[in-house]
Amino acid sequence: LQRLAYREGRLTAVDMAAQDEESIFGGYDTNGKLVGYAIPGSGPGFQDTIRLLYGYLPQQHRVVGMEVLASRETPGLGDKIYKDAEFVANFAALAVDPPIVAVKKGRKAAANEIDAITGATISSKAVVRIINQANERWLRRLDLPHETRTVD
Repeated sequence: LQRLAYREGRLTAVDMAAQDEESIFGGYDTNGKLVGYAIPGSGPGFQDTIRLLYGYLPQQHRVVGMEVLASRETPGLGDKIYKDAEFVANFAALAVDPPIVAVKKGRKAAANEIDAITGATISSKAVVRIINQANERWLRRLDLPHETRTVD
């Protein structure tokens, strides 16, 4: 795992302890080839700011997991964005093009859709909005799907 920042038109390795830069994390295999990214995001939820981290595989154009790092959403409803395994599983193989959309529970029909949590639609849509905004900021900066790159 390596912290990466976007500088002068390219991703550059930066000190893992750096906290003041907008950065993502690159994951590499044992041969040093890029496998994917862990991308942080944050934004307003129903109660307060939601902070999350999600995995992205550039060759597949897919989100491959999401974890909420900080949230003060309503206990028993909005907190399901990290407590409800079914909701979290929505992000296991999620297409990012077109942008991700939250739909009414049970109506998911496309690869870019997630089932919103009944009673916590605002929190569900907040997670989607945060990921879409982070994708807008980062995906155009990342390698094309057919490229691989190593970082020293």
